[in-house]
Amino acid sequence: MSCGRRRGLRSVSPYAIVLALAIALTASFFLPLRAEAAISDHTVPTISPSGTTINLFDYWVNPDDHLSVSGNGGINANHRFQFNDGQGGESLNRWTGGENPQSGIVHNTLFDGYPRLSDTWGGKSLRYLFDSSARPARRPILA
Repeated sequence: MSCGRRRGLRSVSPYAIVLALAIALTASFFLPLRAEAAISDHTVPTISPSGTTINLFDYWVNPDDHLSVSGNGGINANHRFQFNDGQGGESLNRWTGGENPQSGIVHNTLFDGYPRLSDTWGGKSLRYLFDSSARPARRPILA
C-alpha cells in the first residue's frame, strides 16, 4: 500500500481499518443481547398458573385491506361479535362513549374451556378467537 499523496484520494492507515473492524465486530457481539432484552421487557412475572403462555394475534376484518378496522369479512364473517371502529352494528359491538364498559356480553363461566356470548346475545361460543387449531382471519404476532 502506497502512502504517497494522490490528488483527491487520501491513504488509509491499516491501523484505522483494523480498529474499524474491531469496533464493528464488538458491536455485533452485543446486538443479540439487545434483542433478548427487548423480549424480556415484555415478559410479565406470574404467580399462578406458572407456565402460562399468552399469544397475540392480528385479527383482520377486510380481506382487501388488513389494516382496515371495519368490514364483514375475516374474523367478523358469520359472527355476531364484531371487531370494528366502535361506531356501528349491535350495541355489543359499540363503544359505550365513556369510561364504563358494557357488561353482560359474555357468560361469567367458560364453556368447554372458552368464553361464550351471554344468552342475551345468542350464547354462541367465542372459541374461534382463541383456539389454536382454528385460524380464521388471523396471523400470530408473538406466539
